[in-house]
Amino acid sequence: MARTRTLQQLRDEIRNRADVTANDIPDAELDALINGQLARLYRLLTKVNQDYFLSDDTVTVVSGTDEYALPSDFWQVLGVDYQAGNYWYAMPRFTFSERNKYQRSSVKEGTAYRVMGANIRFAPVPTWGGTVRLYYIPASPLLVNAGDTVDGFCGFEDYAVVCAVIAIKSKNEEDISAEALEQKALYADIHASAAERDPGEPDRVRDVNEDAMQDLYPTG
Repeated sequence: MARTRTLQQLRDEIRNRADVTANDIPDAELDALINGQLARLYRLLTKVNQDYFLSDDTVTVVSGTDEYALPSDFWQVLGVDYQAGNYWYAMPRFTFSERNKYQRSSVKEGTAYRVMGANIRFAPVPTWGGTVRLYYIPASPLLVNAGDTVDGFCGFEDYAVVCAVIAIKSKNEEDISAEALEQKALYADIHASAAERDPGEPDRVRDVNEDAMQDLYPTG
């Protein structure tokens, strides 16, 4: 079962630990601080293990159209697949300097992608239609209402709480040495314990030989 905390619970804990009241720091100000520190935790967890917030979406590619809007909550792309028959294949990403490299290809297998602004662009301009699957990390969500929740997974939200307490105490010119030590310990703990969510089957080196065979002899 997930370890969820409501925005109100986070408000109460932070105020208690920082020894302040709602008169000292109103909800609007505290909420902005909480969301900022949760975003910081989100970036840290994503850096340690991209699977925590992995999401996916599909794009319906139409012949003659090379740009499509990304999901409204998009932050980072992890991979793009194209469908050929009953199978899915990884689509390569083209670098900006390669933006004109793929003009001669007219098949799915010769198509590459790049995230540009709020869109995903395919090169060359597709002369085919079909489904493309996008794996991505959403942007860190905002907690707005008192009952909105965040999943700390295994108490990782304590890092955001401590960071918020440090910010409040620093603003009030109070001693933060104890919180700084706790912050350092929590940071190390996240790096040590959050990296692998499936220790029974850890990630392994990619089989490039199998990928090469698949690219040479795609099925579908």
